[in-house]
Amino acid sequence: MRNHWWWRPGWATGRRFLTWHLTFAGQDDVHRLAAQYRDALKDVEGLSLIPDP
Repeated sequence: MRNHWWWRPGWATGRRFLTWHLTFAGQDDVHRLAAQYRDALKDVEGLSLIPDP
């Protein structure tokens, strides 16, 4: 697990932020497509590609 949280410009204590984590359990086509994109993007500097669990 990596820490992907950081203060963004203009943020201060008390600022609210909503996030969602979507799962696609049992969606083999989605997992296959995501794997293809991860492979295509693996050499792009600065990206944190997240593998399927």
